[in-house]
Amino acid sequence: MQTKNKILAEIYTSKELHTCLLLVKNESIREDIKQEIFLTLLQKQEDFIIELQNKGKLKAYISSCIFNEAYSPRSTLRKKLGKESVLFIDAAPLEKILIDEIIEANKEHDKAIEVFLSIPKNNIYKQIFLSLCKYGSYRKLSKAMDIPHTTLRDIVENFKKQIKSSI
Repeated sequence: MQTKNKILAEIYTSKELHTCLLLVKNESIREDIKQEIFLTLLQKQEDFIIELQNKGKLKAYISSCIFNEAYSPRSTLRKKLGKESVLFIDAAPLEKILIDEIIEANKEHDKAIEVFLSIPKNNIYKQIFLSLCKYGSYRKLSKAMDIPHTTLRDIVENFKKQIKSSI
């Protein structure tokens, strides 16, 4: 049985991780992001890491962590470097990014938009979803509609599932 440290050591040197990090042009920033992500992962429970690995979702989880660390205004690295350093994240040339995956994701996104637009305007779920976009958070919409935010979240999640299943 593999341990958390062994799993993370293998991924730390993997080609997939390197490819994902190519989204960040600056090599020193790329290395900082890599180290930040793995420090965070080392703090996670061993069961969490092993479960993601067994489900085959660990690399996807790490990829999303990298993206969030690189692009989120709340990322640890951006906080350390300061606001004026947000311009350090330049996208690498597209040849280095997995273009097929991007194209496929865009196709799915376009299909989801088509399905969404085909739903009648008077559909209550569509109205709630659009209201959520307007208010920006479940809590703000919850106050405006006087409905518990958990109920709104469940409605929106079910609506998203309906759209995904129609794709």
